Amino acid sequence: MDKSDDLRQNFLAYNKMNARAESLDFINKWFTNLPLYKKVPLTASAAQGIAYTINTLSGCFDQYCPSCLQDANFRFSVDTAYSEGQRKLAMSITGPGGNSTVTLRDFSKIAICTRANHRQIYHYQAHDDGLVKVGQFPSMPDISLGHLKRYKKALPADDLQALRTSIGLHAHGVGAGAFVYLRRIFEGQVESARQVGSADSQWDDSTFSSLRMGERIQALKLHLPEVLVQNSSLYGILSEHIHSLSEEACLENFEAWSKPTCRAPRRTWSKQL
Repeated sequence: MDKSDDLRQNFLAYNKMNARAESLDFINKWFTNLPLYKKVPLTASAAQGIAYTINTLSGCFDQYCPSCLQDANFRFSVDTAYSEGQRKLAMSITGPGGNSTVTLRDFSKIAICTRANHRQIYHYQAHDDGLVKVGQFPSMPDISLGHLKRYKKALPADDLQALRTSIGLHAHGVGAGAFVYLRRIFEGQVESARQVGSADSQWDDSTFSSLRMGERIQALKLHLPEVLVQNSSLYGILSEHIHSLSEEACLENFEAWSKPTCRAPRRTWSKQL
Protein backbone atom coordinates (compact mmCIF):
# COMPACT_ATOMS: atom_id res chain seq x y z
CA MET A 1 0.00 0.00 0.00
CA ASP A 2 1.52 3.34 -1.03
CA LYS A 3 1.38 6.53 1.04
CA SER A 4 -1.64 7.97 -0.77
CA ASP A 5 -3.65 4.79 -0.13
CA ASP A 6 -2.55 4.79 3.50
CA LEU A 7 -3.61 8.44 3.84
CA ARG A 8 -7.03 7.72 2.34
CA GLN A 9 -7.52 4.84 4.78
CA ASN A 10 -6.80 7.24 7.65
CA PHE A 11 -9.38 9.67 6.28
CA LEU A 12 -12.01 6.96 5.85
CA ALA A 13 -11.36 5.55 9.32
CA TYR A 14 -11.87 8.94 11.00
CA ASN A 15 -14.85 9.73 8.81
CA LYS A 16 -16.48 6.47 9.85
CA MET A 17 -15.63 7.14 13.48
CA ASN A 18 -17.33 10.54 13.43
CA ALA A 19 -20.31 9.16 11.54
CA ARG A 20 -20.99 6.95 14.56
CA ALA A 21 -20.64 9.89 16.95
CA GLU A 22 -23.33 12.47 17.62
CA SER A 23 -23.06 14.93 14.73
CA LEU A 24 -24.15 17.86 16.90
CA ASP A 25 -21.36 17.09 19.37
CA PHE A 26 -18.89 17.22 16.49
CA ILE A 27 -20.35 20.52 15.22
CA ASN A 28 -20.27 22.05 18.70
CA LYS A 29 -16.68 20.98 19.25
CA TRP A 30 -15.17 21.99 15.91
CA PHE A 31 -17.42 24.86 14.76
CA THR A 32 -19.57 26.67 17.32
CA ASN A 33 -17.49 26.25 20.51
CA LEU A 34 -13.93 26.14 19.20
CA PRO A 35 -12.15 29.46 19.98
CA LEU A 36 -10.02 31.15 17.37
CA TYR A 37 -6.28 30.48 17.29
CA LYS A 38 -6.40 27.72 19.94
CA LYS A 39 -4.51 24.72 18.61
CA VAL A 40 -6.16 21.43 19.52
CA PRO A 41 -3.31 18.93 20.04
CA LEU A 42 -3.66 15.95 17.70
CA THR A 43 -1.45 13.43 16.01
CA ALA A 44 -0.85 13.93 12.29
CA SER A 45 -3.26 11.16 11.33
CA ALA A 46 -5.94 12.43 13.73
CA ALA A 47 -5.63 15.97 12.34
CA GLN A 48 -5.98 14.56 8.83
CA GLY A 49 -9.07 12.60 9.81
CA ILE A 50 -10.77 15.56 11.49
CA ALA A 51 -9.93 17.82 8.55
CA TYR A 52 -11.39 15.33 6.09
CA THR A 53 -14.54 14.95 8.20
CA ILE A 54 -14.99 18.73 8.36
CA ASN A 55 -14.51 18.99 4.59
CA THR A 56 -17.09 16.30 3.83
CA LEU A 57 -19.62 17.09 6.58
CA SER A 58 -23.12 17.43 5.17
CA GLY A 59 -25.39 17.69 8.21
CA CYS A 60 -27.63 20.49 9.50
CA PHE A 61 -27.60 22.50 12.71
CA ASP A 62 -29.52 25.39 14.28
CA GLN A 63 -27.76 28.66 15.02
CA TYR A 64 -28.47 32.37 15.17
CA CYS A 65 -28.19 34.05 11.77
CA PRO A 66 -26.99 37.67 12.09
CA SER A 67 -28.35 38.48 8.63
CA CYS A 68 -31.84 37.07 9.34
CA LEU A 69 -31.73 38.47 12.91
CA GLN A 70 -33.20 35.21 14.20
CA ASP A 71 -32.38 31.55 14.75
CA ALA A 72 -32.12 29.56 11.54
CA ASN A 73 -31.28 26.12 10.25
CA PHE A 74 -27.90 25.83 8.53
CA ARG A 75 -26.80 23.13 6.10
CA PHE A 76 -23.15 22.44 5.37
CA SER A 77 -22.17 22.86 1.75
CA VAL A 78 -20.29 19.93 0.22
CA ASP A 79 -18.72 20.03 -3.22
CA THR A 80 -17.20 16.57 -3.63
CA ALA A 81 -14.97 17.50 -6.56
CA TYR A 82 -13.80 20.70 -4.88
CA SER A 83 -13.17 19.01 -1.53
CA GLU A 84 -11.09 16.30 -3.18
CA GLY A 85 -9.12 18.82 -5.22
CA GLN A 86 -8.67 21.07 -2.22
CA ARG A 87 -7.42 18.14 -0.15
CA LYS A 88 -4.79 17.26 -2.73
CA LEU A 89 -3.65 20.85 -3.15
CA ALA A 90 -3.57 21.45 0.61
CA MET A 91 -1.27 18.52 1.24
CA SER A 92 2.50 18.70 1.32
CA ILE A 93 4.71 15.70 2.09
CA THR A 94 8.02 16.48 3.77
CA GLY A 95 10.56 14.69 5.88
CA PRO A 96 14.11 13.45 5.50
CA GLY A 97 15.20 9.86 4.98
CA GLY A 98 11.88 8.63 3.72
CA ASN A 99 10.17 9.27 7.07
CA SER A 100 7.63 11.55 5.51
CA THR A 101 5.02 13.37 7.54
CA VAL A 102 1.82 14.68 6.01
CA THR A 103 0.72 18.18 7.04
CA LEU A 104 -2.65 19.51 5.96
CA ARG A 105 -2.60 23.24 5.33
CA ASP A 106 -5.47 25.74 5.02
CA PHE A 107 -9.03 24.62 4.36
CA SER A 108 -12.49 26.11 4.80
CA LYS A 109 -16.07 25.00 5.36
CA ILE A 110 -19.27 26.83 4.40
CA ALA A 111 -22.66 26.58 6.12
CA ILE A 112 -25.68 28.03 4.34
CA CYS A 113 -28.78 29.43 6.07
CA THR A 114 -31.79 27.54 4.71
CA ARG A 115 -34.05 30.55 5.29
CA ALA A 116 -32.32 33.01 2.95
CA ASN A 117 -29.05 31.40 1.75
CA HIS A 118 -26.85 33.53 4.00
CA ARG A 119 -23.37 32.03 4.30
CA GLN A 120 -21.20 31.34 7.30
CA ILE A 121 -17.61 30.33 6.59
CA TYR A 122 -15.07 28.71 8.89
CA HIS A 123 -11.30 28.68 8.18
CA TYR A 124 -8.85 26.12 9.59
CA GLN A 125 -5.23 25.12 9.54
CA ALA A 126 -4.23 21.52 10.21
CA HIS A 127 -0.66 20.54 11.10
CA ASP A 128 1.14 17.39 12.07
CA ASP A 129 0.65 18.28 15.74
CA GLY A 130 -2.87 19.71 15.83
CA LEU A 131 -5.69 21.70 14.27
CA VAL A 132 -6.53 25.41 14.62
CA LYS A 133 -9.57 27.47 13.68
CA VAL A 134 -7.96 30.61 12.23
CA GLY A 135 -11.05 32.59 11.25
CA GLN A 136 -14.77 32.67 10.67
CA PHE A 137 -17.43 35.01 9.31
CA PRO A 138 -19.73 36.15 10.79
CA SER A 139 -17.66 36.38 13.95
CA MET A 140 -18.46 34.42 17.09
CA PRO A 141 -19.63 37.58 18.94
CA ASP A 142 -21.99 38.38 16.03
CA ILE A 143 -23.44 34.86 16.11
CA SER A 144 -23.69 35.06 19.90
CA LEU A 145 -26.13 37.96 19.56
CA GLY A 146 -28.83 35.30 19.50
CA HIS A 147 -27.61 34.17 22.91
CA LEU A 148 -27.70 37.79 24.12
CA LYS A 149 -31.22 38.41 22.82
CA ARG A 150 -32.60 35.87 25.27
CA TYR A 151 -31.38 38.04 28.16
CA LYS A 152 -32.11 41.48 26.68
CA LYS A 153 -35.33 41.92 28.69
CA ALA A 154 -33.86 40.38 31.84
CA LEU A 155 -30.45 42.05 32.14
CA PRO A 156 -29.75 45.79 32.35
CA ALA A 157 -27.49 47.39 29.76
CA ASP A 158 -24.28 47.14 31.81
CA ASP A 159 -24.72 43.42 32.44
CA LEU A 160 -25.61 42.81 28.82
CA GLN A 161 -22.39 44.58 27.79
CA ALA A 162 -20.44 42.47 30.30
CA LEU A 163 -21.94 39.31 28.78
CA ARG A 164 -21.06 40.51 25.27
CA THR A 165 -17.47 41.15 26.41
CA SER A 166 -17.29 37.75 28.09
CA ILE A 167 -18.45 35.99 24.92
CA GLY A 168 -15.95 37.95 22.85
CA LEU A 169 -13.07 37.01 25.14
CA HIS A 170 -14.06 33.34 25.00
CA ALA A 171 -14.25 33.50 21.20
CA HIS A 172 -10.64 34.70 21.10
CA GLY A 173 -9.34 32.04 23.48
CA VAL A 174 -9.26 34.09 26.70
CA GLY A 175 -10.77 31.73 29.26
CA ALA A 176 -10.16 33.21 32.71
CA GLY A 177 -10.90 36.73 31.47
CA ALA A 178 -14.29 35.55 30.19
CA PHE A 179 -15.12 34.26 33.68
CA VAL A 180 -14.15 37.62 35.22
CA TYR A 181 -17.04 39.23 33.35
CA LEU A 182 -19.42 36.39 34.23
CA ARG A 183 -18.63 36.92 37.90
CA ARG A 184 -19.18 40.66 37.45
CA ILE A 185 -22.71 39.91 36.22
CA PHE A 186 -23.34 37.73 39.28
CA GLU A 187 -22.03 40.43 41.62
CA GLY A 188 -24.16 43.04 39.86
CA GLN A 189 -27.30 41.01 40.47
CA VAL A 190 -26.52 40.72 44.17
CA GLU A 191 -25.71 44.44 44.41
CA SER A 192 -29.06 45.38 42.85
CA ALA A 193 -30.82 43.18 45.40
CA ARG A 194 -28.79 44.83 48.20
CA GLN A 195 -30.04 48.24 47.10
CA VAL A 196 -33.61 46.97 47.40
CA GLY A 197 -32.97 45.29 50.77
CA SER A 198 -31.22 48.33 52.24
CA ALA A 199 -34.52 50.20 52.19
CA ASP A 200 -35.56 48.10 55.21
CA SER A 201 -35.30 50.11 58.45
CA GLN A 202 -33.46 47.23 60.16
CA TRP A 203 -30.83 46.92 57.44
CA ASP A 204 -27.21 47.04 58.64
CA ASP A 205 -24.86 47.69 55.75
CA SER A 206 -21.67 47.10 57.78
CA THR A 207 -22.88 43.67 58.87
CA PHE A 208 -23.84 42.79 55.30
CA SER A 209 -20.41 43.82 54.02
CA SER A 210 -18.71 41.37 56.39
CA LEU A 211 -20.70 38.39 55.06
CA ARG A 212 -19.40 35.85 52.57
CA MET A 213 -21.17 35.73 49.22
CA GLY A 214 -23.25 32.67 50.14
CA GLU A 215 -24.37 34.39 53.33
CA ARG A 216 -25.19 37.57 51.41
CA ILE A 217 -27.41 35.61 49.08
CA GLN A 218 -29.26 34.06 52.02
CA ALA A 219 -29.67 37.52 53.59
CA LEU A 220 -31.17 38.79 50.33
CA LYS A 221 -33.17 35.69 49.39
CA LEU A 222 -36.48 37.54 49.62
CA HIS A 223 -35.24 39.96 46.96
CA LEU A 224 -33.46 37.50 44.68
CA PRO A 225 -34.93 35.14 42.10
CA GLU A 226 -35.21 31.58 43.34
CA VAL A 227 -32.85 30.25 40.68
CA LEU A 228 -29.98 32.38 42.02
CA VAL A 229 -30.69 31.45 45.66
CA GLN A 230 -30.70 27.76 44.77
CA ASN A 231 -27.40 28.14 42.91
CA SER A 232 -25.52 30.31 45.39
CA SER A 233 -22.45 28.08 44.96
CA LEU A 234 -22.11 29.41 41.41
CA TYR A 235 -20.10 32.39 42.69
CA GLY A 236 -17.46 30.07 44.11
CA ILE A 237 -17.35 28.11 40.86
CA LEU A 238 -16.81 31.31 38.85
CA SER A 239 -14.07 32.41 41.26
CA GLU A 240 -12.36 29.01 41.02
CA HIS A 241 -12.18 29.35 37.24
CA ILE A 242 -10.61 32.80 37.58
CA HIS A 243 -8.03 31.95 40.24
CA SER A 244 -7.31 28.22 40.03
CA LEU A 245 -8.23 26.52 36.76
CA SER A 246 -6.23 26.53 33.54
CA GLU A 247 -7.13 28.57 30.48
CA GLU A 248 -8.06 25.33 28.72
CA ALA A 249 -10.49 24.36 31.48
CA CYS A 250 -12.04 27.85 31.47
CA LEU A 251 -12.56 27.74 27.70
CA GLU A 252 -14.02 24.25 27.84
CA ASN A 253 -16.44 25.06 30.70
CA PHE A 254 -17.55 28.52 29.54
CA GLU A 255 -20.72 27.43 27.75
CA ALA A 256 -21.89 25.40 30.74
CA TRP A 257 -21.55 28.26 33.26
CA SER A 258 -22.41 31.34 31.17
CA LYS A 259 -26.10 30.42 30.92
CA PRO A 260 -26.92 29.93 34.64
CA THR A 261 -25.01 33.12 35.48
CA CYS A 262 -27.42 35.13 33.33
CA ARG A 263 -30.58 33.20 34.04
CA ALA A 264 -31.78 35.28 37.02
CA PRO A 265 -33.64 38.35 35.71
CA ARG A 266 -33.27 41.53 37.74
CA ARG A 267 -36.48 43.05 36.40
CA THR A 268 -38.57 40.54 38.38
CA TRP A 269 -37.24 41.73 41.73
CA SER A 270 -39.54 44.72 42.09
CA LYS A 271 -42.48 42.39 41.53
CA GLN A 272 -41.36 40.12 44.36
CA LEU A 273 -41.42 42.81 47.05
